[in-house]
Amino acid sequence: MTTFLIGAVIGVVFGASLVIGIILEGYKVTKKAEWEEEVLMMSAMRSRVNTLTAENANLRVALAAGEMTEEGKKVAAMTMDVLDAVAAAEKVA
Repeated sequence: MTTFLIGAVIGVVFGASLVIGIILEGYKVTKKAEWEEEVLMMSAMRSRVNTLTAENANLRVALAAGEMTEEGKKVAAMTMDVLDAVAAAEKVA
């Protein structure tokens, strides 16, 4: 009986240690400078993605405008102006 209890205690301690190790492995400890650099990089990537999306949409509207009516071309021109403003704002930021 004592051997069983000792084995059970060792198993529980080992299992708890394993679980705690797995939980702590999921966390990444970084210094403040590294964290700020990562935030800056992610912000720059989001800005670039937004700019590329606006440029892509601008190109699609420009290509589609060739096959539109006059009213559609006016709407396309307004859309392109808005997308140009978005792209310009992203480049400034």
